[in-house]
Amino acid sequence: TGGATRIGNGFNIALVINAGSMTLATSSTGAGSGFAFSTVSVTNNGTLAFNNSSGVFGISTSISIDATSTFNVALGTNLTLPATVTFSGVVNYNHTAAQTIPAAQYSYLKISGGGIKTLGTGTTTIPDNGTFELSGGATAPTFALGGNTFTVSATGTKLIYSATGAQTANIATEWSSNFQNVTISNSNGVTLG
Repeated sequence: TGGATRIGNGFNIALVINAGSMTLATSSTGAGSGFAFSTVSVTNNGTLAFNNSSGVFGISTSISIDATSTFNVALGTNLTLPATVTFSGVVNYNHTAAQTIPAAQYSYLKISGGGIKTLGTGTTTIPDNGTFELSGGATAPTFALGGNTFTVSATGTKLIYSATGAQTANIATEWSSNFQNVTISNSNGVTLG
């Protein structure tokens, strides 16, 4: 239908997903279109997806993805995170084209889809027992620092290569000497680059 619609105009709606899944998508970029939430909470094996979109997505106060849950971000625009961020579950930046990964602490950061996935301004951290997975299809996305900082704990961290097509491990960007475990789950192989 025509026209613009905004869910949560004024950032006054809390989005809670408990053991369910929700996919949100919009292609309208008008002033009154998109999604605006005060808080987002995904728990108990829940899944939230912001799908291929050029629309407006906003979270004003906090976002929390628990250790059993997944947040898939396939936005064609940058996701702006609120001041309070808890990413204990999988956060997957899976747009088919280039994306910016907002600086935050990610217990399980995954990149898939396609294009270049570039770190946003600030420091992106993989904490103790955290995971960084580089996935994708026949043409896997590439990871870029963009002049920003990527820190990895030296305690129990894991680096995974899991694309379906051949991958190149970029020593200058994703390959931190702090990773304790490296898993190659790619039948087409991974080349050091």
